[in-house]
Amino acid sequence: MGAASVVLLGALAVAAQAQAQDQGAAALEEVIVTATRSDQALSRVPVSVAAFTQEALDDRGIRRIDDVTRITPGVNFNRSTFGLQANISIRGISSTAGTSTTGLYIDDTPIQVRTLGNSSGNAFPAVFDLERIEVLRGPQGTLFGAGSQGGTVRFISPEPSLTDYSVYSRAELAFTRNGDPSYEFGAAVGGPIVADKLGFRASAYYRRDGGFVDRISYPTNYNNCNNCNWIDTRVLRVALAYAPQENLKITPSVYYQDLYSNNSPVYWQRVANTVLSDPKNGKYVSGARNNSTNKDWFVLPALDVDWDLGPVTLESDTSYFYREEHGVYDYTAFYPNTFGGTRNPTPILATPGYFDLGNLGNKQNIWTQEFRVASADPDARLTWQAGGFYSVGIQTAYQVLQSPFINLVLPVPIEQFFGGPALPGGIIYVDGFRTKDTQMAVFGEANFMVTEQLKLTAGLRYADNELRYFTYRDGPAQGGRGSDQGTQGAKPLTPRFIVSYQIDPDNMVYASAAKGFRLGGVNRGIPVTTAGCRAGLQSLGYEAAPSTFDSDSLWSYEVGAKNRLAKGRVRLAASAYHIDWKNIIRTVNVQGCGFAFFANLGKAQSRGFDLQADFAPVDGLTLTALVGYNDAEYTETIRAANATSDIVTSGHTLGGNPWSLALSAQYEFEGPMGLDSYARADFDYRSRNDGLTPQFDPRNASYDALLNPDPATYSVRLRAGVKYGGADLSAFVNNATNYTPVVGLGHGSRTGQIWTGNPIRPVTAGFTVTYRR
Repeated sequence: MGAASVVLLGALAVAAQAQAQDQGAAALEEVIVTATRSDQALSRVPVSVAAFTQEALDDRGIRRIDDVTRITPGVNFNRSTFGLQANISIRGISSTAGTSTTGLYIDDTPIQVRTLGNSSGNAFPAVFDLERIEVLRGPQGTLFGAGSQGGTVRFISPEPSLTDYSVYSRAELAFTRNGDPSYEFGAAVGGPIVADKLGFRASAYYRRDGGFVDRISYPTNYNNCNNCNWIDTRVLRVALAYAPQENLKITPSVYYQDLYSNNSPVYWQRVANTVLSDPKNGKYVSGARNNSTNKDWFVLPALDVDWDLGPVTLESDTSYFYREEHGVYDYTAFYPNTFGGTRNPTPILATPGYFDLGNLGNKQNIWTQEFRVASADPDARLTWQAGGFYSVGIQTAYQVLQSPFINLVLPVPIEQFFGGPALPGGIIYVDGFRTKDTQMAVFGEANFMVTEQLKLTAGLRYADNELRYFTYRDGPAQGGRGSDQGTQGAKPLTPRFIVSYQIDPDNMVYASAAKGFRLGGVNRGIPVTTAGCRAGLQSLGYEAAPSTFDSDSLWSYEVGAKNRLAKGRVRLAASAYHIDWKNIIRTVNVQGCGFAFFANLGKAQSRGFDLQADFAPVDGLTLTALVGYNDAEYTETIRAANATSDIVTSGHTLGGNPWSLALSAQYEFEGPMGLDSYARADFDYRSRNDGLTPQFDPRNASYDALLNPDPATYSVRLRAGVKYGGADLSAFVNNATNYTPVVGLGHGSRTGQIWTGNPIRPVTAGFTVTYRR
């Protein structure tokens, strides 16, 4: 993989030099990032970073985290067809078990969630009024703490100015094939209240993503809902900057976001042999009886203090992240798929009044305090930074499943199948979690210039992590009432070492080694009183699911280069990496039971490369190519005692798309009436993963002969517009080829007869107006 990146890098360099005639083209603009907790030009940072300014995000029509990951090679993002989880992974380091493998930050506040059952998923901020988004590939635990094993995604807000006023606004109207319109409007304004002393920044944003999946209750056509999966997003942010003296700035801010989903986008492809949906022709239908609504809101007050003391600078970041997420989910497909066997569920679903519902919720309270002190002279031979971090995160999650008609689904009465009757109201399952994560850490990193060109970087973080947990359960599907509690802890050291060599002002090479760490956690109970669960656990070699799982860790080794060629009209960034991951926290599905638990499952390796090339061959034309390749697979086979098959098998892939590609071209020219005009095209591609996984390996207990890997996916986006002053009016088409393959197709269990999938939004066209001043 490293050789491939070097060959491609060399080919691009040759092509660039061949075009290096002075045609009046301007050099590509540098992006300033804070990936190392200090301001640096992206081309001088010895880390693999993808950075997108607000203008770049608007050019590409980026509105959600899904869009960000689509244009960032090496990053995969998948939304679950069940529960609230969304899995974001970088360089193959992915997991829906335990804490996130990817650090998520709003400014300097970590907001990633701990996975507890099906009730918890990460919150992602909307893409509006951002200074930039930074995606840091590779472990970032030294500076950003536990949970940044694969990398970190940072959403960075604009700071209030004490000297200049600025305005940013955006409005959009779009139409989706066979769906409802989407629209948005937002505005941000900022500037001095008292010159050089007091400034502000305030923004407000609203977006409606129109639905395109119909809910037509199968087979009764009862309580239908057209274009049902619409989403409302509301965002408010206010920040002040106060400078009581020239070298001191105090910035309080409040960020609020409220997201409401009217229905799950998951559609029913078919029930037994009855086809309900036809994605190729834009027909998406869910046969669910009720809407699956979800409300997810958070508020983030924060206080940042920057104090320049001459030889050193001090910074304090204090924040409180409070989030609530509550959903009511239709589980019509769940129980027939899990317990219905090969029977056609149509007669069951046709029963008057039939329904299955799940109530799921998650709440986060996270106090965070970080202090940093750093040397002030960036040109000194020795530069350094050190700090302390403290956080307390309390998370609660619950899941209550109601199934009054469960006896129609089960092959025998509920008392015989589960060992007891349903609770009042037809409730058959209850689980709840309360966890308290306490983290204390000290960290530091130093850079020493051995020569004017050779720089050595060494960093270390020492943390003391403690998890206290309490779980409870009830209902026949949980084996009756019970509870567990306990404590887990770890004191990891996460070092990072970098050697970088600045060949000349425009060319740098580097090599690094870094450790990543993630704290263990707690499992929900799995009822051994249920015959299916008991048999499923025994087939895996377990008499009962483990109540806890341990921490995991990895080492990442990376080499890279960053180059500016052809008088600054070509910018290249390439890296190749090898990652060794051990004691991996993964999900273990229990066949015939409908439940899963988390466990530590052996070792894996992840290898690959990332490449970004930006090229301005002539004035007005900018070409960009981002390429990523990842090969992540287990290197150890785990077969528990008395198991009838492997739990994990050496050579199995960890999932994700091996190849990712994002291409773009933008041409700026003088248009009608002398207006500045532009035309743009974007193409992104994710390859099919043909590697074996437990579901696709006949040797594994989870093998499902009816499933196939997701196909390769691609998208074409077109945009053209004109600019006048600070205004920009553009027309766009997303998914211009209307490519809508069947992805995420599944049927719950190997005998499930209701097939579901995740849709790709059909061709969408519209208009955008932005204004900047």
